Amino acid sequence: MLNDKRECDTARNFVDPSAGHVEDRAADHRIFIECTKDTNTGSRHRVTYANTVLLESSRDPEHDAARALLEKGITGTLEVWRRGSSCAAMRLDIEETAKWKIDEGPNRGPRRVRWRPFPKSDLK
Repeated sequence: MLNDKRECDTARNFVDPSAGHVEDRAADHRIFIECTKDTNTGSRHRVTYANTVLLESSRDPEHDAARALLEKGITGTLEVWRRGSSCAAMRLDIEETAKWKIDEGPNRGPRRVRWRPFPKSDLK
């Protein structure tokens, strides 16, 4: 956790347009992420938006939240907060972030890849 205000400000001002991060300015929307389960196969997180649970369980909360908000017609800048933190973890563009996911396998570390919805035939 970041304790130094200077570190916190640096984290908030991080800009990486290719990852959907945006410059430091007032965020349009804010989510809160809290870890609900932590195992050797990964963590699960609950995402809260506007005092309601947006996602009950997610392994990729930032990207999944962006897709859930976009599905509701919500766009703009998203500020991501971790429960208990005194500053935002990151700022993202909802539409850009929704295009991506984090893919991780047993023989490779995490990497950012394009998100693709499950084919409808797989959902039956």
